[in-house]
Amino acid sequence: MTPAENPGSRNSGPAKRIGVRDIAKLAGVHFTTVGLALRDSPRLPRSTRLKIQQIAATLGYRPDPRLTVLNAYRQANKGPHYKRGL
Repeated sequence: MTPAENPGSRNSGPAKRIGVRDIAKLAGVHFTTVGLALRDSPRLPRSTRLKIQQIAATLGYRPDPRLTVLNAYRQANKGPHYKRGL
């Protein structure tokens, strides 16, 4: 039955994208811990990284390319800022 045929259906639009906070909630950790685990940071215990990575794979998590580009832009523009043309 399609959503149009079933007015009580809550799934009327595209599927919700899985986010870092969703993974964190399921894993019982903070969302920053999920970010570290997905980047395979050595700051986390191996068991925690593997648990989070497994949950992410099960849910079909994929990073949002728009946010990846935004983060790269922010990283490139860090540093001292000087006034020009005085």
